[in-house]
Amino acid sequence: MSVSSRLLQSYKLLLIVAMLGYCDTCKAETGAFDMKAGALVTWIDAGAPLKKFLLIRHSQDACAIRFTEYHEGSDAKPNTFFSSGEQSVYAKYEWYYQRSARPDFTMNVKSGNGELVKRPLQGLGRLAFQTGNTEVMCGPLRLGWVYPTRVKFHVGNLRDNVSVELAPTKWEKLNDVKFEDPRLRWYTLDADRKVTYISLQELP
Repeated sequence: MSVSSRLLQSYKLLLIVAMLGYCDTCKAETGAFDMKAGALVTWIDAGAPLKKFLLIRHSQDACAIRFTEYHEGSDAKPNTFFSSGEQSVYAKYEWYYQRSARPDFTMNVKSGNGELVKRPLQGLGRLAFQTGNTEVMCGPLRLGWVYPTRVKFHVGNLRDNVSVELAPTKWEKLNDVKFEDPRLRWYTLDADRKVTYISLQELP
């Protein structure tokens, strides 16, 4: 790899680190899409429509998750020196995990469900922290959640540059899940990708 290529990669990584927390502009840009009628893919996350499966691949891990509910709280307050004041948001999801994706995803599958909540940040500046639960679990995988139904590509330490692959679908039943379906489009972390909305009709 050339010096210029390494410098470009380093620059992109720094950009990702700087933007990982999501700026207000990013939230406004992605908040305009209806996640009940389509999928959304950004440079750092992807989400399937509500009650449809999002597929996850990482090494030999194969996961399918489905958000079943989401809603906003009614607790927004003016921001203060120690609180961001934004309203809390909630979601529920189901997960199904298989050690290696097989033609029949219903065999030897572990499953579970989870609840997520993102509350106003508490603290001061860089010491502000989140008191809710914003991590999606699927078997051994732990991935960041973005309201309402999006999951971050990144696993572990961002500097390790470990990314999962995500594929949104319109499948509602576990029997429909086929990891080798040629119609699937898999996405990974990509700092150059623009926000992409995919209608329900365009999904496999």
